[in-house]
Amino acid sequence: MGSFNYSHSYIQKVFTALEFCTNNRSRVNDIFYFSSLRHVDAPLIEAKVIPVEVVEKIIGTWINCYRELLEDKHLLNESGLKHLAHWQELLMLPPAGLH
Repeated sequence: MGSFNYSHSYIQKVFTALEFCTNNRSRVNDIFYFSSLRHVDAPLIEAKVIPVEVVEKIIGTWINCYRELLEDKHLLNESGLKHLAHWQELLMLPPAGLH
């Protein structure tokens, strides 16, 4: 178990999430994707080169985005709600009813 790099797994999770955003365009996913650009340029995302400290900032921003979207979830369509649920799982947050 000592050879498992948890930070690598964490970074891979971010790249998987960003790929999900680009492959499943929606208002919800666009909010998460474009909030990531506050911390890193798109070419670095495409090259899959993001420093760990930047990944941590992105995750923090995503949690804030999730909380804000959760407040306005009544304005989301069915697709938006599904994508929001995906982000809840990805960020390992409790179900919306527990917030």
